[in-house]
This record gives sequence, structure tokens and C-alpha cells, in this order.
Amino acid sequence: MGQFAGVGGAIYLAAVATLTLVIAYTDLRWYWVPDVGVLCLAAVQAFALGMHLVEPDLAVSAGVSLFFILIYVFSRGGMGSGDVKLGVVLSIGCTGIGAYGMVLFAFASALVIAVPQRFVRGSGYVPFAPFLLAGWWVSLIFYKEWVQCVLPVSL
Repeated sequence: MGQFAGVGGAIYLAAVATLTLVIAYTDLRWYWVPDVGVLCLAAVQAFALGMHLVEPDLAVSAGVSLFFILIYVFSRGGMGSGDVKLGVVLSIGCTGIGAYGMVLFAFASALVIAVPQRFVRGSGYVPFAPFLLAGWWVSLIFYKEWVQCVLPVSL
């Protein structure tokens, strides 16, 4: 995470951390991803792009975005539009294959919660934004480990 050294990096991480708390709390409390929060996160991602703090692979970000859109279209209410918007915005802040790591972590960790909840409570609805945000942070922090696990190359 050396690319986040300096004032710009600290501002970026603090802003994303703050928005993570706001968006996750809102989704956990009211089952709603606030558009204003996602819009603010998009502005933060634009700042990071402008400062060259993040360098996403546009093809990977487009693929992740398409994946979320397809899930939204074909899940018939299984995923909300706020989750789709959040996934698209978060993918911009992922470097290369990190976006795939974000998605994998989000879905795997949500599955660990959703399956028991379905059998214990009889409810299959799980707020997904906290898992997406956690996946983004895990992808950010463990990017090199993720890449080495998937592609045995040295970074």
C-alpha cells in the first residue's frame, strides 16, 4: 500500500473508510444503499484516479461492471440497484485483478452468512454492500498476495 503514502493517499483512504462506514451501516440498518454515498465514493475514486493513487484495468472494471449488471437483470430482485452501482464504483478503485478478488471475497463471505440465515431465520435477504466494501478493502490490502495466489509471478 505504498502508493497511498503522503497526504493525498491519507485523504483517499480516510474518505473511503468514512464512506464504507456510512454505506455499510445504512444497508445493514435499512437494507438500502444510499445514492449520495455512492456518488461521494465515485468522486473519491475520481480524485484517486486524478492523483494516480489507483490505476484500474479498464477491461477488468468493465467486466466486473457487466457482471453486476447481468446479476441485477437476471436475479429478479436478488440484487439491488444500489449494490450494482456500488460494485461498479468500487471496481474503479481496484488495481487489475484486484477487482476479481473483491467480487470473489464479497460473494464468498456473503454466502457464509446467507446460507445459515436462510435456515435459521427463514430469510434469504442479506445486505450485500458491507460484503462488497469488505471485499474492496481485502483486495486493496492483500492485492499482491491475491495476484501471487492466482498468477505465480513475483511483483
